[in-house]
Amino acid sequence: MNVRDRHVHFLGICGYAVSGAALLARQLGYTVTGSDEDAYPPTTDTLTAAGIPWTNAHSADNLDRWGAPDLVVVGNQVRAGNVEWEEARRRGLPTTSEAEFYGELTADRVRVAVCGTHGKSTTSSLLAHMLEVAGMSPGFRLGVTSRDFGVSARLGEGPVFVIEGDEYTTAPWDPRPKFLHAHPELACVTRLELDHPDVYESFEAYRAPFRELAATMPASGLLALCADDAGVADVDHVGGLDVHADPEACEEHGRREQDPGGPHRPRARSGASSPSPTAPAPPRSASPWPARRDPSPWS
Repeated sequence: MNVRDRHVHFLGICGYAVSGAALLARQLGYTVTGSDEDAYPPTTDTLTAAGIPWTNAHSADNLDRWGAPDLVVVGNQVRAGNVEWEEARRRGLPTTSEAEFYGELTADRVRVAVCGTHGKSTTSSLLAHMLEVAGMSPGFRLGVTSRDFGVSARLGEGPVFVIEGDEYTTAPWDPRPKFLHAHPELACVTRLELDHPDVYESFEAYRAPFRELAATMPASGLLALCADDAGVADVDHVGGLDVHADPEACEEHGRREQDPGGPHRPRARSGASSPSPTAPAPPRSASPWPARRDPSPWS
């Protein structure tokens, strides 16, 4: 099947993450459509400006409005009982989550995931901006519209893809946090405190996926942690992996910032060698989670 003949339909298309996935699919030449409800700018304006047809109501009829889709991508704001998703299931249409869709689109990239309770959007946006200024033309998926780029996602032309790692559930059928589908070669955890109490009943339950992220990163990967945050302290306590710190660099940063309270000290856990942004992505460690339930229609 030619790329231009592939039709991807997005449920919850006006969310930041899903609208970004729709923009990337459009950039790749797919036919892109979608639906949402109670949607509002700026993502609605961005989708319309990109020429992506969408409707502001979920309905089983949407699956025929622009022709039957080859793939239905479901955002995590879609809930069980959604009439459009239930109709897609009834018809047996290939279905995947937004997080898994990003994973497939970036399978050949060096993925960098920015995770944590606070600072994800700021840190991932700054990282994408720095890579852009360095001439690396990164791809990215953010949870906001970047003031530097004017969009929440783009493919980019370089090897690096920056992902804002969301710890909320993946899809109606998948309670795992979305960042576990990112399979990054490099990652950071900013700060941790209990969030999303509708999903996580305790701080330990909330921190568990971050430990899983550390445990399943490749041996040659790099994980940077905020060493001054007590909630982050045990994230990397897996498999005897080394933790490194550079106090002198942190002290110099603190002097430059003239911060009397001292900077938040980063520490990095890495394998024998960290992945180069210009090198192919290394093989990933085996994940304890089950494989996705729907085969990719693009294979």
